[in-house]
Amino acid sequence: MKKIIITSLFLSALFTPLKAQRAVVGVGTNSPQTVLDVVSNKNGILIPRQTASQITNIQNPQEAELVYSLTGDGVTVNQKGFWFFRSGAWHPLLDNTANTNSFYTTDGIVNSNRIITQNGNFLDIGPGLFYIDGTTSRIGLLTNAPTQALDVNGEVRIQTLNSVGNVVADAQGVLLHDTAEFFDIGDIKPSYNTADHDGWYLLNGRAITSLPQTAQNNAANILGITTSLPDASGRYSIGTTATPGGITGNNTITLTRSNLPAFNFTYTTNLAGAHSHTFTYQTIRTNTANGGGNNIHAYWLSGAFVGGGNYPQSTTGFHSHTYTASSGGNSDPVDIRPSALNANYFVYLGQ
Repeated sequence: MKKIIITSLFLSALFTPLKAQRAVVGVGTNSPQTVLDVVSNKNGILIPRQTASQITNIQNPQEAELVYSLTGDGVTVNQKGFWFFRSGAWHPLLDNTANTNSFYTTDGIVNSNRIITQNGNFLDIGPGLFYIDGTTSRIGLLTNAPTQALDVNGEVRIQTLNSVGNVVADAQGVLLHDTAEFFDIGDIKPSYNTADHDGWYLLNGRAITSLPQTAQNNAANILGITTSLPDASGRYSIGTTATPGGITGNNTITLTRSNLPAFNFTYTTNLAGAHSHTFTYQTIRTNTANGGGNNIHAYWLSGAFVGGGNYPQSTTGFHSHTYTASSGGNSDPVDIRPSALNANYFVYLGQ
């Protein structure tokens, strides 16, 4: 009955207009110090208790409105306890103990789902160990400047892939473990490497017996190489219909006359090439009837006689001249190798 009287007095005081200069209500005290002063050494005040769903559905909540959530299964109201309304949203009312026992200072258990909204801010743990960029939605491991959706600054180990093989992606982008050889036996590659590595062996003409047994078996059984590896030093690879691994061609060539284009050389002599020809003719002494003297008459032995003392040569006098000209060469071989990037060639024989 006493509780009813106190409640009645409380309600009467609460809803009755007070005309005093300072309107205050005291419960359990006759000298209230605030607008509502409740004093008790046995009981407390019960704030309205609702489920998370009921709190979320309160119509037109007022700034600083206070309720107690009986459940923690809401999207916003996601934990049991006191909640108050501020700036258009419900917020949990944390006590000093909760602030002290945060994950910064104390281990704990996550009792329900948690959502952290970054609002364009970044989360940097370490710093530089685990980084989430709230603007670009990128995650960095061991870096606070990720350039991809997931940027790992270091080596990555997948513990379930604990045997030799390769990591491949399927059509959906899922990484899988493929124990098959990623390279085929007999694949050839140029490389800056200078020594054997990861199943790749330098093509330097060495004996097959100097290789590990697995490489020897693959070379012999798959490639048919039973004596020595080809020597790729100073050579280029070329597509061929011949047996792979054979050595053909040369780095240099010596030109011969048959390699020259077909054409004639034309020469013209200067005045120093002028010369004369000697004609031979026979004289006959005869006695003439007019004077009895000895007259000498000249007779051209062949061809027609031309007056005036000119004696042309016959066609048998035409002839040719032979000229000898030096090329000035030394028959040095011509290097036919093009400009190239130097690299070492390796063949894959497995490991």
